[in-house]
This record gives sequence, structure tokens and C-alpha cells, in this order.
Amino acid sequence: MASLHPADAELAAAIRRVQGGDVEAYAAVVRAFQRPLRSWVSRDCAPGVDADEIAHRAFITAYHQIHDFAPGGNCFAWLCAIARNHLRDELKRVRRSRAAGALDQLAELEAIRAEEGEVADDRRLVALRGCLEKLPAAMSELVEHRYLRQTPIAELAAQLGTSLGAVRVRLHHLRRKLQDCVTAHLAAAGE
Repeated sequence: MASLHPADAELAAAIRRVQGGDVEAYAAVVRAFQRPLRSWVSRDCAPGVDADEIAHRAFITAYHQIHDFAPGGNCFAWLCAIARNHLRDELKRVRRSRAAGALDQLAELEAIRAEEGEVADDRRLVALRGCLEKLPAAMSELVEHRYLRQTPIAELAAQLGTSLGAVRVRLHHLRRKLQDCVTAHLAAAGE
């Protein structure tokens, strides 16, 4: 049987101490993998995602799940798997936020122009109006409450008698549908 490199043996011992309840021993794990994990995470980070934050979350999760780590296993691979999950979740959050932000901006622009009685000259706004007019009544009402009246999602869930998650899913599908409709409308207009 091959012997472990002294640094590997020390790390394995530190992990066993952490699994035994020695909180301070976890610092050795962080020191050993902080730079490589941050580097690994940064290669897949999109703009708006902080690699240091993802690595930090991965270390916290790993600490809480340290009893799941098999002694002698590849700790770096284990940390990377945890970081990959955090990164995937963060990328989803950023995409949702950007999609919601775009719709919020369009809705805000629509409300301002309606208040000022202006005729919209923005082609995306014109396309959005057309797409909104095609929505079924229930979806149109949801758009009005969430984006024009700024009704909180929790309040919408209560009004609809459903869960917060269900309202979020509906809004996600609605934004996707509107985004696809606007894109199709602009493509048909040759833009």
C-alpha cells in the first residue's frame, strides 16, 4: 500500500479531527484548498457571480457535511462538487434576476409612458404590449398585480391560494413566454 504524502496525511488527520468535533482543525482544510477551489470556481463564473463567495459557500457546506466525507477520499473533488452545486444555483438566480429585471424595466417604462400619455417608440415595448394583449386573462392579471401594482409574491400566493414556489414558477414561465413572444415579434419585424 502506498503511503500518503506528509501533507496529505496531515490533511486527512485534520479532517478526522473535524469529524470528531474539532472545529479549529477545519482551518487546515480551508488553507489547503482555498486557492485551488477559488481558481476552479472562477473558470466557470459568469459576470455577476463572485468566485470567492461561491468558494466560501462551498467551504461552509463542506463543514456542515464533513461527516459525509469518506476518509482517504479526494477532498478537492468533493469540494468541487459542492462548489459546482452552489455555482449552478447562483447562475440560475442570476438568470432569473436578469429576466425579471428586464420585464420589470419594460413594465416600469410602460407605466411611465402611460402616465405621461406618450406614444411608445421603443420597438421592444410595442412588442411587449402586443404580447401582453395576447395573454389569457389569468396571466394578464398576474402581470398587472406583480409588475404594475408591485404586489409582493407572498401576497400573490395568498390571493391565489397557492404556495410561494408555485407563484414563482408561474412568474418564471410567464416571463419566459413574454420574452419568447417579444423575440418572435421583433424577428418577424426584421429587427
